[in-house]
Amino acid sequence: MVGFPDVVYDLFMAPFEFFFLRRIRKKLIRSATGTVLEIGAGTGANLSYYQRDAVNSLTIIDLEISDKVKNFHFKTGFPVKFIEGTAEKLPFEDESFDTVVFTLVFCSVPDPVRGLQEVYRILKPNGKVYFIEHILPEKKLIDPVVHFITPAWKKIAAGCYLNRKTLDVLKECGFTHTTTRFLSDFFAGGVAEKIV
Repeated sequence: MVGFPDVVYDLFMAPFEFFFLRRIRKKLIRSATGTVLEIGAGTGANLSYYQRDAVNSLTIIDLEISDKVKNFHFKTGFPVKFIEGTAEKLPFEDESFDTVVFTLVFCSVPDPVRGLQEVYRILKPNGKVYFIEHILPEKKLIDPVVHFITPAWKKIAAGCYLNRKTLDVLKECGFTHTTTRFLSDFFAGGVAEKIV
């Protein structure tokens, strides 16, 4: 999350990582294959789960590449490229990647529709997206509370929206997806596919 020092973000996320996120990350990221793009690597929570024998190349794009990501000890020969940029304007040719990964990213992308349209564009036909996002829960009684606290939370958490409907946006942008909701529906993780 841009705006927080790495150590502060990691401390804030530690309980979430310990109790459920790392297990879901491990399962999803180990499924990434071929030419892989990770959007918004943050402090590098996904990096240890990539499988060298399944990934031909890994490209990481973020607004700013953190020192933790730059200094991560990848296995020998693991081809990695770092690029600074935005999700809404990915600097890649159409159908360039087999797999796209993003975790806890689209809550803070200023234009999530445009960003996911770009993901669709650069993904090969039948390519897959592995993702974890926090989203607006389906429980309607919670909606007013989430909408009420989101403006203040955005200021505290560097533009992070608590009330995004990222699963709906994935469908709107042409993806099919299989998703599991967890932590009272505040989080969703799963696989989206570009069906052509």
